[in-house]
Amino acid sequence: MSERSPSWSVTNRIAYERDGQIWMVSPYGTNQAPFPGITQPSPSAPAWSPDGSQLAFSSGGDVWVINADGTGERRITTNNATSSALAWSPDGLKIAFGKRVVLSSGAVFTGIAVINVDGTNERVLTVPEANKTDGDPSWSPDGAKIAFDRYGQSNVNNGIYLINADGTNQVRLIGNGPELWYANPIWGPVPVGINTPFDFDGDAKTDFAVYRAGATPTAQSFWYVLRSSDNVFLNVQFGSGEDKITPADYNGDGKTNFSVFRPSNGYWYVLLDSSGNYSAVHWGASGDIPIPGDFDGDGKADLAVYRPSDGVWYILNSSDGSFLGRQFGTSTDQPLRMDYDGDAKSDLAYLRTIGTDYYWYILQSSTNTVSIAKFGIVGDKAVPADYDGDLKSNIAVYRPGTNRWYILDAAGTGILEQQLGESGDVPAPGDFDADGKMDLTVFRPGAATWSVLRSGGGSLSQQWGIGTDLPVPAAYIP
Repeated sequence: MSERSPSWSVTNRIAYERDGQIWMVSPYGTNQAPFPGITQPSPSAPAWSPDGSQLAFSSGGDVWVINADGTGERRITTNNATSSALAWSPDGLKIAFGKRVVLSSGAVFTGIAVINVDGTNERVLTVPEANKTDGDPSWSPDGAKIAFDRYGQSNVNNGIYLINADGTNQVRLIGNGPELWYANPIWGPVPVGINTPFDFDGDAKTDFAVYRAGATPTAQSFWYVLRSSDNVFLNVQFGSGEDKITPADYNGDGKTNFSVFRPSNGYWYVLLDSSGNYSAVHWGASGDIPIPGDFDGDGKADLAVYRPSDGVWYILNSSDGSFLGRQFGTSTDQPLRMDYDGDAKSDLAYLRTIGTDYYWYILQSSTNTVSIAKFGIVGDKAVPADYDGDLKSNIAVYRPGTNRWYILDAAGTGILEQQLGESGDVPAPGDFDADGKMDLTVFRPGAATWSVLRSGGGSLSQQWGIGTDLPVPAAYIP
């Protein structure tokens, strides 16, 4: 017997090749049986859909799809001569595969192709030179890019490549080493607890968003969001004039929820969906500072407040409903929202003024040890965020007097200094280009214009809001 090419489904079934058939087995080695309903000869390269409801496989040079219960076997390509593993897009709507193509000149190549699961819109994304093969595609978690390998008779241009899912911007990541072959790139999932701040549509980009507070404590407040995914404008009434905004991802769907904390009654109100369903949870008291974060690492923001009167953090864990009370700070300290150690859990942190200097105190969740750093002066705005893409919050300040940003590197030894802004601007950093790095950003009251210095290069200017609005990305800047 020969077994190979295992594919693990989210429903805990493993499909694999065995002697010219596709079989299934449980993770415990039980319930071994041929996959039901497959009638095609010599099926290979099984690949489960992201939700486990369908299985794709190759047979006779074509891509086939069958339901998990063995019904609905269907061919979605015609004479494509597939030659590599199959890969489902994260949304389950497309399949990437290697397609063998013969040119009119007689030259042969195998490129990466993508087709909709219903068999429509097939397109070849890559065209290597003759006698080269592109294969083993792997989608990025957001479905925007595909990694693949290229190999052939010579080592020239062999390597691991990356291309946008629409076929643009192909780049080689590694390759061309002597006598080296590269194969089977695997794109890891986004770590639990890691998502883009202030991203209301889930496209991994911060959206331009403002909050317009009601004129009186009981008057209605409105959120205005320009979605980056489709440039659609959202106008959402949620909150009242007295509320403090607390935007975060409370349900773990990768999208920021509209949310407020009401000081007068200590309630948190979180808008759960576009249908208007919301939660109301009592957690806190008048005088508390709301500072939500993912303190338990389950990918969902936890309700949390800092109580200046006793310097205690009160955290309601979303994972199991347990709560934590931890004294860390004093009445004059400013709580900060950050993950300093990069373990996908928010750390308790605060800013303390001693003389004319700022001191940062951070209780790292990974080690339960306290780090202390002297950085910034009185008058600076603390703007901690991940500016270098290492999944750790950098200690950083914005200095209104000079409109300069100062960012401490991960090693704590180097400082990045950058000018952006004018007198009166409000710092509001966000990841507007989806590169995993926060961009330096300011909001200009009066003109209501945003100026973004993209970490990936270039700048961006956008008018959004009115002069008295609060830029949502500034929600947690003390």
